Amino acid sequence: FEFTALESQGESAYIYRKLRTLGSEDSWLGLNDRQAEDSFVWSNGQPVHYENWDEGEPNDGGDSGEDCGIMLMSEGRESFWDDRDCGDLYGYVCEVTF
Repeated sequence: FEFTALESQGESAYIYRKLRTLGSEDSWLGLNDRQAEDSFVWSNGQPVHYENWDEGEPNDGGDSGEDCGIMLMSEGRESFWDDRDCGDLYGYVCEVTF
């Protein structure tokens, strides 16, 4: 499946449904604030206009900070976003262009 950036609740819900159908767990979204803390951008540099952060997120937690965004799949947090250490291992969502 493809997306440029999640820009609406509908697009976010679509990605969540696709991940759920595939049996995916928490997944990278291509979202980060590596250049400027609390200024998240998509991996293509596009600014984030729509946000779906879980309560208390992003929180830049952990020893190394958390600069990359995931979509949560766990019960009670499903489809919300969380920031995590960019070196953590998760599945991912990719943009495909033709």
